[in-house]
Amino acid sequence: MWGSGPADVYAVGTGGSIRRWDGGTWASLSSPTAAILFDVWGSGPNDIWIVGSGGTTIHHTGAGFLAVDSGTVQTLYGVYGRAPNDVYAVGASGQIIRWDGTAWQAETSNTFSDLLSVGGVGNTVFAGGTNGTALRLTDAGTWVATSTGTTRSFTSFWGNAPNNLYGVATFGEIKRWNGTTWSTQ
Repeated sequence: MWGSGPADVYAVGTGGSIRRWDGGTWASLSSPTAAILFDVWGSGPNDIWIVGSGGTTIHHTGAGFLAVDSGTVQTLYGVYGRAPNDVYAVGASGQIIRWDGTAWQAETSNTFSDLLSVGGVGNTVFAGGTNGTALRLTDAGTWVATSTGTTRSFTSFWGNAPNNLYGVATFGEIKRWNGTTWSTQ
């Protein structure tokens, strides 16, 4: 689920379902796919990305939702961006792709763990998934593994500063990134 404001919220699901909350009711929107959709993120109301099974990526630029070739058939579970031309999608078998404003490009994750989520704050971005995997995007644009001290699966990341970022894992485990290391909360 993602929203640009209280009267512009999107949710996605099975059968290519895309729903929008307008502040009063939920409405079903036209979808270019019947794939299972897992995540939605946008930089604003006219730049929204949706990802799902079979490498599905869908983009909304204000004129409807259109399928965009992701270059992968791996299921994509998470999407997050820092800008309209800097969007990351993560998925099965360590798949990471990056939208540069023109096309999706594969990135090297150095993991075969399923990546279930991606998120961050500012230039600090993490991709996380099964077996306690948490990859940090470096300033050089490469993904490096971080020691999380857990084998739980990361399902969400959120923060309000690069040294105050939280990773939520299965079974209620919460980890905090202080800019250098993860600690249990």
